[in-house]
Amino acid sequence: MKNASAQIEVMHQLKEEFTEIFDKSKNLGEGTLKLVNWLLKANSFFPKTVRTIRNWFGEIVGYFEVRTTNAVVEGINNRLKVLKRCGFGFRNLKNFKNRALLFWHLTERFCVVLLISSVLWLVTFFLASFPSAWVTGMASKILSAITRQ
Repeated sequence: MKNASAQIEVMHQLKEEFTEIFDKSKNLGEGTLKLVNWLLKANSFFPKTVRTIRNWFGEIVGYFEVRTTNAVVEGINNRLKVLKRCGFGFRNLKNFKNRALLFWHLTERFCVVLLISSVLWLVTFFLASFPSAWVTGMASKILSAITRQ
């Protein structure tokens, strides 16, 4: 496929470079610089993608400092949407909650801890401008207080 067009080959190389930036960058500065260089090269091939990355630049480069993503939260949202579609509507919130718990075969306490840890991840992600030690310390204090109950 790459041999079919020089443009496709360049686009493929840009895609591979993008993946490599997130896999191999060792710190915030290095990752940010590589991402900025990639945005300059990719603008003519992927203008919408570049625009989206620029709009969310601060949040995206926060990955290089914390090394976490919101994949868990997105996965939970996706499964809940699938459950909602399959259920053709629920008469009340309790039925939806019970079905969601059965869907995951989880206990309610575990779901609460999972939800709270997802919220803590989001808070940590958006507080990336604070020193890492402070954010990590606060998150661990909150999580330990929750799990003690």
